[in-house]
Amino acid sequence: MVHEQLVTQREFAKIMRVTDSRVSALKREGKLVIKDGLVAVRQSKELIASSISNHTKRELLPEEREKVEKKTAEENAITAETLEELSERAEKFSKDVLSGKYVSLGQAAIIKENAIALKHMLDARAKSGELVSKRAVMDASFEAARRERNQWLNWPARIGPLLAADLAIDPDKLVTELAAYVHEMLSELGEPEIDLESAA
Repeated sequence: MVHEQLVTQREFAKIMRVTDSRVSALKREGKLVIKDGLVAVRQSKELIASSISNHTKRELLPEEREKVEKKTAEENAITAETLEELSERAEKFSKDVLSGKYVSLGQAAIIKENAIALKHMLDARAKSGELVSKRAVMDASFEAARRERNQWLNWPARIGPLLAADLAIDPDKLVTELAAYVHEMLSELGEPEIDLESAA
């Protein structure tokens, strides 16, 4: 007997890659199998699949399947230009709302669904390691700069005695002189500045 996986509605939404409200709608429509207050994953998936119309489920001919797959790929391909366009529209929408100009309920729903889709896409890209947060980049860069600075600060004490022995001079004086020049160089470099905008 196959063990039925039972999950919360929120977990089922993640499995199905839909919003929580969509899962609530499926529950209202009677398309979820609920056991002890939890969603039975396999049975619910089968029930949802059986509710799809025969037209949608029918086997496509190879050329039809190719057309559908191509269209789906084109629809899912979000280019940098599309992201920029979405960003501009979102900014305009925010300014309009803040200035008291409101859009229709239909337009607001479209904006909301696009934003949710974009959020899910960016979350997936972040989980796959394709995207990292600006904070993580800044933290990693800071740590790298700090390690490099510490190596420079330790360099005179490490290399000074060896160099002094080669040159037959006082090691303490040489370490002191090298340390002064290293401090001067680090002061000139200042704090590392990372321009993430121009690097994009």
